[in-house]
Amino acid sequence: KAGKMSLKVPKLKGAVFESAVIERYRRREESVEEALIDMYLAGVSTRQVDDVSQ
Repeated sequence: KAGKMSLKVPKLKGAVFESAVIERYRRREESVEEALIDMYLAGVSTRQVDDVSQ
């Protein structure tokens, strides 16, 4: 659930590809976002949150 991943998606003329794994237009995993918010609310500095998220 962490790190970058490259996907090769076939391009089909006149067809729309939708993944069953990744929601359309989704940029990040919800659980990671919630963890970052929890760290911030717990008083972890924004610099430390940034270090963890990298």
